[in-house]
Amino acid sequence: MDRITLINELFRKTTYERYLEIGCQNGHSFFPIRAKFKTAVDPYIQISPETRKYWFAEIPENRTAKFFEETSDHFFNTKHTYLQENGPLDVVLIDGLHTFRAALNDTLNSLQFLSDDGVIVMHDCLPPHAAAALNTNDFPTEGELINVAGWTGEWCGTVWKAIVYLRHAHPDLLDVFVIDTDYGLGIVRLKKKLQLNKLKIEEPLFSRIDNLSYEVLLRDARGLLGIEPSIHVHNLIEDLAIKSVVKKSRRGARDASMSIRLEAAEPRATDLPSNRLTVIVPSRTDAYLDNLLASLLGSSDFSEFDLVVADNGLSPTCRDRYPQAVFVETPDPFNFARAINSAVERSAPDADLLILNDDIEVLSHDFIQATRKALFLAKNYGFGAVSPVVTAGLVGNSDQMVVPDRPLAITLEPLCFVAVAIPRAVWNALGGLDESFPGYGCEDTDFCRRIAESGWMLGVTNLLEVSHGYGDFRFSSTFLERFSEHYHEMKIQAEEAFHRKWGPGPGLGARAVLSLDNPRRIPLDWLPSLSKAPGIWRLESTDDC
Repeated sequence: MDRITLINELFRKTTYERYLEIGCQNGHSFFPIRAKFKTAVDPYIQISPETRKYWFAEIPENRTAKFFEETSDHFFNTKHTYLQENGPLDVVLIDGLHTFRAALNDTLNSLQFLSDDGVIVMHDCLPPHAAAALNTNDFPTEGELINVAGWTGEWCGTVWKAIVYLRHAHPDLLDVFVIDTDYGLGIVRLKKKLQLNKLKIEEPLFSRIDNLSYEVLLRDARGLLGIEPSIHVHNLIEDLAIKSVVKKSRRGARDASMSIRLEAAEPRATDLPSNRLTVIVPSRTDAYLDNLLASLLGSSDFSEFDLVVADNGLSPTCRDRYPQAVFVETPDPFNFARAINSAVERSAPDADLLILNDDIEVLSHDFIQATRKALFLAKNYGFGAVSPVVTAGLVGNSDQMVVPDRPLAITLEPLCFVAVAIPRAVWNALGGLDESFPGYGCEDTDFCRRIAESGWMLGVTNLLEVSHGYGDFRFSSTFLERFSEHYHEMKIQAEEAFHRKWGPGPGLGARAVLSLDNPRRIPLDWLPSLSKAPGIWRLESTDDC
């Protein structure tokens, strides 16, 4: 999640209204922000009339936005009246001159006008390499760059030192940390009401921190910056959303659209997303499909969902029994990923997805409505895929057999796609299952890996319960039956394909999902904050990693 998405999510999910951006320049990050009151500051604003015209039409709030072409220091020194009359700032993006002193000054100046529950977002707090951390007094010149090894055009400067300073100087007053996304997004929040008009720079401390090298940062980035993984963005948004709602509630406001976030564990039917739901079922045996649909239709009907069946050998009479369904031919050689992708292509383009193996038996009452609730929570909390609890049978991830005590539980293991709900936006962003995997196996692990790499979480929900391969009919899995003669060989081939794609690593468990091959990615044991999101708890990984 980049800074634009983060800030827009804050305005979408809270009662925030006021936004200040320091360093807007060409308006790339300023114009897309959907805030009611917007202010931009930059000494060299370079926005074309065509750009203004486009964004004025796209987001009407841009028409009333205020632009100040001046340095941020001059703005804060001369615009007290403007800032006070417009009310406290809810979100401030600091993305101006990338030097230690400039970033620190901008932060301290912003704090004096920040609302009690507001947030300051600082861009470029985690330079990807030494060249990006180049220490200059202004924007780098061509002369300064001549002898800089590894220069790529990425310049984060020494903004990271402002984070170090704030964490050392004001640990009791400020909550300061860096989220490992978009070159490092520094987050600054007030722990308690600011008593002073303005915090002053303590020059001795400033000098000591200014002498720190990039090599020091590499040795202890976690300790110096308080790094949180990228998925912590979702926890931050929900925390600020709830604080915002509580604050509004205390003022006597009654906003039904916001109250859902305080009771997200049980969304009302009127609050559920309007997306159509498509159930995707690959099948080759009539009896399997009949049993699944009998359990699914026990408390629902075809008016509540669409059904697309990937047909790999069903009888013509089976199609006659379900005229409401769309049947997609999936000829041999059978490939699970290709079958699912083909079925999804025949679904409504905005429909969320529920993938079910045909040896599934639905156990939850009102399963379709419960699936819609699970998807509602998934979208609000940042989950890319959610599995029902599998209370009988076997699945690849043992976490899926645990009944959580809250509606959503985070799992650090890849989900087995015997039953999984996926928001359509996630499916579209990732481009579906990888059809290069042979037949059956690891395409779901690969998709979960891509989900995690993109910043979403994987989860198990107690709103949904199924059995897998068990029940009154006691069939074995369709696909284990289909590949029984060479399933073991196919499994080895699939795992080899997975490792060719992602590189050698510690198997297909948690570390394969949250990869350590990127040196900027945070190890798994740095993720205790995952359990802090309201309505969510963390399933401890069963894999010893």
